Amino acid sequence: MTASTVAQYLAALPADRRAALSAVRKAINENLPDGYEEGMQFGMIGWYVPLSVYPAGYGENPKVPLSFVALASQKSGMVLHFLCFYGRTHSLKLVHQRIQEERQEARHG
Repeated sequence: MTASTVAQYLAALPADRRAALSAVRKAINENLPDGYEEGMQFGMIGWYVPLSVYPAGYGENPKVPLSFVALASQKSGMVLHFLCFYGRTHSLKLVHQRIQEERQEARHG
């Protein structure tokens, strides 16, 4: 799938995947700290540090903003990449804990 905007990306998805990714996207947008930008990056919906904040860019490429989170629909399923947690196991454990709490809350209404 080739899309240049988030709206195009979502519109090209089957209805069930569009609904699922839209729900996750909404949660990210509601909870992500100020300062990140949303757009298409590496063929996925991405949230990234703007070049105006971190001009060195992703992989020291000043043309590509530093990735933070990515969301995608792929052949085998839907994925959420937390790029900010590479090498930060404590932060990842906190995210896993919060996901478990959300699941418990969803089950109990």
